[in-house]
Amino acid sequence: QGAGRAKVWDAPTLRLDIAPWFQLSIARSLITDIERLTGETRLAAQSIADRIGDVAVTRPTVTRQLDDALGRRSLVTLQGLPGSGKSVLLRRLVEAALERGPALLLKSDRLAGGSWAQFATRLGLSSVDPVPLLAEIAATGTPVLFIDGLDRIDRAQRGIVTDLLRAIEGSALLAGWKVVATLRDSG
Repeated sequence: QGAGRAKVWDAPTLRLDIAPWFQLSIARSLITDIERLTGETRLAAQSIADRIGDVAVTRPTVTRQLDDALGRRSLVTLQGLPGSGKSVLLRRLVEAALERGPALLLKSDRLAGGSWAQFATRLGLSSVDPVPLLAEIAATGTPVLFIDGLDRIDRAQRGIVTDLLRAIEGSALLAGWKVVATLRDSG
């Protein structure tokens, strides 16, 4: 792949380039941080109620449309009235991602701090730089930033999301990242 281009690889770039062909283990230096992020993602997903009584409603047509949109776009929003199932669809996507490896879900009512660094510190992460964490998630899991309740994120916490989006936009290592967000439609 590098022939004729004088391509130079460092460890993160090499990991991302070979990730499609190999199931990689999480880098030792990031295991604790990735486990904490994944744990928070799992808890955030589980906090989304996905049943009406004992019944879980599946929506295969909408799920296929969502998968198709993710294949074509970098940003996908799930919009609808409150209670229409946006968050449940997102939960299903996150659960599927977690089966493959690490994933990242931000849920509006589980955010603390005004920046990614503050949120990462609250989670007990040793690294507050989002680039290596997101690159590691991309190499070993699913490079999608899932956001539940984007429109309900308090102004004081919006810096968490903007810091991550700036990192994704500003780093060549994160070029393959996508965003899926739920938003309420006010009608």
